[in-house]
Amino acid sequence: MTLLGSISSAWDDFLGCHLRRRKEKRSIEGEKPAAEIKGELPKLEDAPFDLKGRKIIFVLGGPGSGKGTNCTLLKDAFHLTHLSAGDLLRAEVASGSPLGSELNRMMAEGQLVPMDVTIHLLREAMARAPATSNGYLIDGFPRQVDQGKAFERLLHVVPAAVLFFDCSTEVMTQRLLKRGETSGRPDDNMASIKKRFKVFTEQTMPAVEYYRERGMVVSVHSEGKVEDVFARAKEMLMLRIPEWATLADKDHVEVNEA
Repeated sequence: MTLLGSISSAWDDFLGCHLRRRKEKRSIEGEKPAAEIKGELPKLEDAPFDLKGRKIIFVLGGPGSGKGTNCTLLKDAFHLTHLSAGDLLRAEVASGSPLGSELNRMMAEGQLVPMDVTIHLLREAMARAPATSNGYLIDGFPRQVDQGKAFERLLHVVPAAVLFFDCSTEVMTQRLLKRGETSGRPDDNMASIKKRFKVFTEQTMPAVEYYRERGMVVSVHSEGKVEDVFARAKEMLMLRIPEWATLADKDHVEVNEA
């Protein structure tokens, strides 16, 4: 079976399991028969996502550029919802589903996963955001130009900005190898790191340039101390979205060096 066929099969199995769980639940509750359930699942094209006035920020940068660390700090500073595409995918892997097993293999090889899988997981996570959230930081997305276009088309939304953490390959490599000593992640090793850099350069950097051409990229130099990078990112976001200056937490946000 080809890679595309394998992924498609895994995705079909995932949706099939989802439908079976809904069927079992509704049968127990005496609700609608299974034949009607499939038709009730909304197609993303027909289901615009209600942002409720919130802003979406895509967060991009090479592996080890500091995306996750700074998203955590920015989340606390502006009271945002931090969604990591990678974490959502890893959670699916941990679930033990057929889709998760295939994703595990792909992630270990440093490959990109199908965009419909990622967008589905992001949409579900966005819908679970608390009412107090002021917006979304979507970390590590989009990985490709087509992913970004599909996200905008399927959810009928446009990001307010793309926060890009600019960092040298040397610094990112050092950070990843250090993290690999304790993270237990299958992709924090030199072989996978090289593949991830190659994928980032060939597939994700064009996405950064795509948004740069649209005037949406906010670039942050992400080398140096954590608190300095965070301060730069926070300032750049407030310049990009002035109303967030009034949302920023007046209290000190604690920054811990990893």
